[in-house]
Amino acid sequence: MQGSVYFDVKSLPGYGKLVQVVIDEAEEISNSMEKRSPQDFALWKGSKEYEPFWLAPWGKGRPGWHIECSAIASALLGESIDIHSGGVDLLFPHHENEEAQCCAHHSIPQWTNYWLHSGHLHLKESGKMSKSLKNTISISDFLKEYTSNEFRMFCLLSHYRNSIEFTHSSMEHAQGVYRKIEDFLVDCEASINGYKDTGVIDEPEVLKSLEEARISIRSALADDFDTSKTTSIIMNLIHFVNKMLLNKRNDVYVGSQAAGLVACCNFVKNTMESFGVTSSTGQKHSETTVTADVGLVIDSALTFRNTVRELSISSLKDKDIENRAEKSKSNSEALLKACDNFRDDLRSAGIIIKDHNKKSSWVYNKAGVDRTKTTGKM
Repeated sequence: MQGSVYFDVKSLPGYGKLVQVVIDEAEEISNSMEKRSPQDFALWKGSKEYEPFWLAPWGKGRPGWHIECSAIASALLGESIDIHSGGVDLLFPHHENEEAQCCAHHSIPQWTNYWLHSGHLHLKESGKMSKSLKNTISISDFLKEYTSNEFRMFCLLSHYRNSIEFTHSSMEHAQGVYRKIEDFLVDCEASINGYKDTGVIDEPEVLKSLEEARISIRSALADDFDTSKTTSIIMNLIHFVNKMLLNKRNDVYVGSQAAGLVACCNFVKNTMESFGVTSSTGQKHSETTVTADVGLVIDSALTFRNTVRELSISSLKDKDIENRAEKSKSNSEALLKACDNFRDDLRSAGIIIKDHNKKSSWVYNKAGVDRTKTTGKM
């Protein structure tokens, strides 16, 4: 097109470092007069009649597709950048041409040190999720069924280069993994704080496994940011420590051996938080910003109080000594059932209660709702 300016790819040594494009001779011969090679790409596109345009020394037109990203990145980050990411569909020609024009502009052999190309998110029925295909799910709709932590876990379970398929079963799997991690952290804290008896903690073995996990995770992340392998290592560590926590012996209490447990708990929590997967544990209740449904909590507490009150009044009124033992058992069962109902109601408000041997502990799910049993169609 008259007034267009093209990048001569043959003038830049190393063009094609991301994707080697093979051009056959027939295509080379049929090349238009505007380009010297079919691989040449537009830096400036001459405008057609009635198209928007800007004035430039070489005529009316607009910037080529790849100029925008190169111009912004160069203006903000200078003549080189460390990491450049994007979808796998941008690998060629967009990123290849970004690299080429920036190398030429800055007179450097390499513009980006590391390219990270992620796979697409797919829906089972309609392929790649895309605005143009009108098959997207809004964040607000998504968060009605799942939490942001659960979605981050869903992403971590796959290598970032792989395409992933969004289904309810895959999300349920991610929910399960997240719940195991959260339960582990809660159980560790309950054991450390003396809320529950714990098994024999072999501290040297825990610290040894922790260091092995630390080394393995560092290696997995250095090998093309393998979060799937990292998650597997975390789960293996949790399984190893859980076996000790659950292997109870009545004659042993190992609060004095908590250092290894604390180190392991902190490592798991910090590793997951580095990926954006936050935990409800580790904060004093007075420091936790709780935004649960206050009305639901009060209604549940009132229902529980009424149940306890009615059972107590009934017991006091009953003067038949022979029936008291049987009624006491019945009342105890009713009270335990009321406790369970109260716990379930609080879970619906985002307050998760865990019962231990000695005491109970609670955490607040910031999503505000327990969605572990949610099902439905997208």
